[in-house]
Amino acid sequence: MLRWRLLVGGAILGGACMPMQTNTPPREKTTVNASFGHTYDAAISVFQRRKIPLDTTDRGRGIVTTGVVTVPGVEAASWADCGVNGLGQTIHADAGVYRVEITGDSISSTVRVYASWTSTLFGGRSCETGDVWERIAEGEIRRQAEISAGPPARPKASTGP
Repeated sequence: MLRWRLLVGGAILGGACMPMQTNTPPREKTTVNASFGHTYDAAISVFQRRKIPLDTTDRGRGIVTTGVVTVPGVEAASWADCGVNGLGQTIHADAGVYRVEITGDSISSTVRVYASWTSTLFGGRSCETGDVWERIAEGEIRRQAEISAGPPARPKASTGP
């Protein structure tokens, strides 16, 4: 009888976890009024300032990635939806992997941040992103790149013939 209760309890707490189903449309890239170089450097700086270790930096391809990073469950509750367990308790993400893609030229660029969330408490359960963390990171990268690029050049006024 005890064995049966343990099996049922395990199914309720672990195996019966169900993610909430949502169909969020893909986000657009964030436009940055700064060059590719300024935006790429800003992305590196934002991750370093947040003390997020970088796994890959490939300037030629405009890619920045991280390995698995531990995230605070309280904050991550607004970043990802990991569903609920069989008792109706919310499951929180506690790990994330980030990827940044930057495109552009010497005048303007775009940045897109991707996050993949996981709850390790239930065997590495994948979670659905709410695009909250990604939008915040893109905003920080955009602001820093535009500040480092300085004000846009103004066309020179005509002094006459």
